[in-house]
Amino acid sequence: MARCNKAVPGSRSGNGAGAKPEANVAPVERLLYGREEASFALSISVREVDYALALGEFDTRRVGKRVLITARSLKRWANTNHFRSASRCKPARRHQDNKAA
Repeated sequence: MARCNKAVPGSRSGNGAGAKPEANVAPVERLLYGREEASFALSISVREVDYALALGEFDTRRVGKRVLITARSLKRWANTNHFRSASRCKPARRHQDNKAA
């Protein structure tokens, strides 16, 4: 078999000075994020992402069993205020020491 001398895209042999092939590739913006990745991108906890998902604050797409959040909705969420009034929170349970028997 004869060897082919064509350079394979991304290989080091065909780019001359030995530069990394990643240096020539433009970064690709992500379109969908998982819960953990979204929490990291927004600098909030995964639980806060879960709360926002439950309230419908993110646009989501289902891929198999995974629920992925769109990059557009993450940017929109990051650019808005998120004040939650006390009336929307679940009331605290009262501790009853003296129960009538």
